[in-house]
Amino acid sequence: MQGLVGLRRLCAASARGNVAVRALHVSAMRLTPRDKLILQDMEFYGFHGCIDAEAELGQRFKVSVEMGTNLELAGKSDNPSDTIGYDQVMDEVREVVQGTRRKLVETVAEDIAETLLEKYHRAANVRVKVIKPNAPVAGIHGGLGCEIYRTRS
Repeated sequence: MQGLVGLRRLCAASARGNVAVRALHVSAMRLTPRDKLILQDMEFYGFHGCIDAEAELGQRFKVSVEMGTNLELAGKSDNPSDTIGYDQVMDEVREVVQGTRRKLVETVAEDIAETLLEKYHRAANVRVKVIKPNAPVAGIHGGLGCEIYRTRS
């Protein structure tokens, strides 16, 4: 809460024209990008879960990823090397989902987030959503899963 109050004071001082504070405010905005790269509903087959049948038969997983990064340069240059490649991110996610079996989708999501933040230094944060669309749980018809948000430490 103190951070929010401090940010509000910083914004107010910036609005009043304090040049040093305005520079600090602009710098802070660059460190926390509002842009994000989105890969939605990627689908992979994996063998994660607590139930033996999940380990033996496997199932589909839907994964969505949002990576907080500054996309301004890529948007202006139209140069693929100025952004994070969608295909590369998808390959990283695929390796995790199709890799080592995990009991929990929470662990799968953590592994994905950790991998992406380690590999893509342009990303300040990542949001990962992992859904089992056909989870073997009575009464669940729309899938179950988790969503996590992690920032670079």
